[in-house]
Amino acid sequence: LYAAEVRPFVIRGFEALKQSGFSDSIESKLQSKNGDIIDVEIRSFSLYDSDNKFDRSFSIIRDIREKKRLQAQLFQQSKLAGIGELAAGIVHDIRNPLSIIMGLSRTVLQKAIASQDLIRVEEVRTKIDKASERINRLCSHLRDYVRQDQEQASPTPVRSLIEDCFMICENRIRSAHATVVNEVVDPELVLPLPANSLEQVLINIVSNACDAVAGSPVRTVRVRVELAESQISFVVEDTGPGVPQAFRVSIFDSFFTTKPKGEGTGLGLSICKGIIEEHGGSLSLDESYTEGARFVISLPRPGAE
Repeated sequence: LYAAEVRPFVIRGFEALKQSGFSDSIESKLQSKNGDIIDVEIRSFSLYDSDNKFDRSFSIIRDIREKKRLQAQLFQQSKLAGIGELAAGIVHDIRNPLSIIMGLSRTVLQKAIASQDLIRVEEVRTKIDKASERINRLCSHLRDYVRQDQEQASPTPVRSLIEDCFMICENRIRSAHATVVNEVVDPELVLPLPANSLEQVLINIVSNACDAVAGSPVRTVRVRVELAESQISFVVEDTGPGVPQAFRVSIFDSFFTTKPKGEGTGLGLSICKGIIEEHGGSLSLDESYTEGARFVISLPRPGAE
């Protein structure tokens, strides 16, 4: 049987199949007699009678549970590889606020003993609190980022999502002497998608953009959101040299990379594309953009077909 969660889509799918005659390969879910959910890939076509009226449909169904398991492992390995690349910058980012805390703690202690400048003591205490909160936020965010637990779809504030992405990429941004711009100004704009998935994609694309602008006269990376009736699109633009024409056809292929040996696995964009497609969206390179590179992440909005 088809799993309960996909039955409404199955009904609409078969109605469309009667008209079109065939369907591209799609992923769906079946339910076995004992209740197990089975991930499957389905390819279907229609048969018609002598009067060209629909007679029946024929489907080839393939069990892809092993494929999905390996895909999940690959996604997790990509996360860990990304954390490895960012580790040096993260250590640097943690040491800075720690140095502030250690230095200012001594100052507070001295001021408290002298008890001569309570206003200054309060100012220093405030700075210590801010530095401590930054460390706590960074550590908590990294813990959530590498977590492999199945995510629950919950509203994700878009603006803070992009700000978190910039925070994780801060060392890469600083190394490239890049300016990053979050053009999402509406704090109420939310996306009903687990933040972890989309953030992984944004971190990868923003990191690539920082690498691209590192040698450019103007070094700017912009992230904005475009809203349509049926979808929401995240647009990441950079002022780098752009993607050469010869590489555009292969840029989303697994193990394809333009980076020097040892600096890239070639899995980043391939995995990002898989993550977005897993949520019913698309990831593409805007080939009409000539001022650098522009990547577009499009996702369905709530209630859209």
